[in-house]
Amino acid sequence: MVAGRLVAESTHTGLAEHVSEFTHLKLMSLTQYAAIWLYFFGILSLIYGIYAIKRMRTQPIEKDMVIAGIVWGIIMIAAGWYYWG
Repeated sequence: MVAGRLVAESTHTGLAEHVSEFTHLKLMSLTQYAAIWLYFFGILSLIYGIYAIKRMRTQPIEKDMVIAGIVWGIIMIAAGWYYWG
């Protein structure tokens, strides 16, 4: 009976210690969450713009996609920077 009580008490205090480890965590705000997505899609747009530069040599119609990809990528990264701060 005593051994069972000790196991139960040690399990309970162990759980309390684990829970108290996570009490210092702070959730990120919605604007910071949006900023991360803007950074992510901005970088993807820049990568596509650079990829379209290479494709432009074989397909001249890609010139608009180069401009759009690079400009949109820069705008999204700037918006992410603005929302993060």
